[in-house]
Parts: sequence; C-alpha cells; structure tokens
Amino acid sequence: MIKKIRSMLQNVLGGGFLFAGIAVIVWTFTNNAPLENVMPGIVLLGMAAFMLFPEGMMKLIIPKGGETTPISRARMTTMDANKETEVDELLTHFKNIGITADLIDKKSQDPTRHKTFLGFGQPDYKFKIENRKVDYLELSSQHRRDHDSIYDYTCVYVVQIEVGNSTGKLWANYEAIHSGFFPSYISGFEWVGNSRLVSALRKDTELKEMLFDTSITNISVSPQDNHVDIEVVYHSYEPVRWDQGTIMGEKVEDVALRISDFIVFERIASHVREILRPLR
Repeated sequence: MIKKIRSMLQNVLGGGFLFAGIAVIVWTFTNNAPLENVMPGIVLLGMAAFMLFPEGMMKLIIPKGGETTPISRARMTTMDANKETEVDELLTHFKNIGITADLIDKKSQDPTRHKTFLGFGQPDYKFKIENRKVDYLELSSQHRRDHDSIYDYTCVYVVQIEVGNSTGKLWANYEAIHSGFFPSYISGFEWVGNSRLVSALRKDTELKEMLFDTSITNISVSPQDNHVDIEVVYHSYEPVRWDQGTIMGEKVEDVALRISDFIVFERIASHVREILRPLR
C-alpha cells in the first residue's frame, strides 16, 4: 500500500513539475521576457524528468563505465564485495532451511517491480522463490527518522497473481491489541479489516497457533494489479547487515528469515490464491 501511494505521489508531482515548467517557458516567450526567465522552467522540467523517469535520468548522470576517483573506486569495490558476501550468506541460509532462491538483478524485467523515485523504496535484495506459494521475497533495511535508535528490517513476500477487481477482498493487517492505561500493554494480536481475506485468516486456527510461536508482531497484506505484497517489519536498536546482524540479541536471519516464519507467509499466500482462484 505504501509503495503504491509513493508511486502515485511521484507521478502527481512529476506531472505538476512538467506542467509548471512548460507554463514558465511559454510565458517567457509569449511575453518577450528576458531569456534568463526560462531557467526556472528548465529546472522544473528537470525535476519532472527525475520524477517520471528516475532510472533513465540516473543513467544519464552516472553513465555505465563512467570515470571515478581512486577513492570512490576503492569504496565501490568494498561495497560490492560486502554485498556479494551478504548475498552468498543469504543464499546459503535459504538452502539450509529448504528454500530454493535466486537473486534477481535490479536491472532485470521484473513483472512485480515497483516504480520508485531515485531508487527510493526499492528493496536491498529481491529473490525469486521456486516451487512455493510465495513467488518473490524482498529484503530492505531502513533507519527510522522518527526514532533515531530504531532500524526497520522489512520482508515482503510477493505472490505473483492477477488481482483484477478483487483488491477489496484482500486488504488485511495483523496488529497488536493494546490494553490498559498509563502504561498500556500488549494483550494479544488480531487480524484487522473487513475483507474476505481477514475473515479467512481469523478462522484459520492453525495459522493462529503458528503465529503464536513466532516473533511476528505486524503483517500487512496489500494487493496490487498483478501481485499481492505480504509485508512484515522487524525492529532493531542497532544498524546491522542481514547476514550477520542481531535483533534483540538474535541473528537477523534467525529472526526474520527462519523457516517457521516463511511457512506462516506461505499459508497466508495460500488464502490469497484461494480467494482469487475463480479469476483464473
């Protein structure tokens, strides 16, 4: 849902900048104004281009194979080596828990790829999952601006399926139940919403028991045009890497990517596919 809103805002802002830029340039020439008045219009058109075509503009600014300084080359080499090590660790972890996964190149033609501005919102890594109810897994990490000491680690389990006009049947959130006053405390968790999916998830007693045995405290299900995102966010009080960090004293991969959690999201994906079955 958040990604879809970001994409919509990006397109609206891009269209606004485009219209404003054209208006400034047209006004300058129709009123015989000094040519320097064209500059704000050109700037607005540039901003519109970044909003509407972020990937293409970045390629123009940073061309493939462009010159870099020795320091930046060394830094890029180190970063690439770290990412390669992290990917290898993740793929090994997937293999150890019985999941067949392949890393997806960010430049590949991914049918579930989200449109973003300057790469904002793109996952750190995206994996194609084979022979499972879940088709893709996206991993992202982010330092929360509203809480200086908290880092979010997000897993998005993607079900590639045509949603059609059934988006209203699939919205769902798994949230904490807060009880008491000053201070309040978490007394349990529940599925929130009035969709058909929420109804099915509430009736799934086995899923409830599975969730009870995990560290999952939040889930959001967001239908898109050709896929459904099932998202969970884990929190940490220190910046970490996926393959060697910790969340509350446990390794990230053990908390966020354990097989028990994966099975939970597979079960949710099964409900999604069951609801959309008549569409196929």
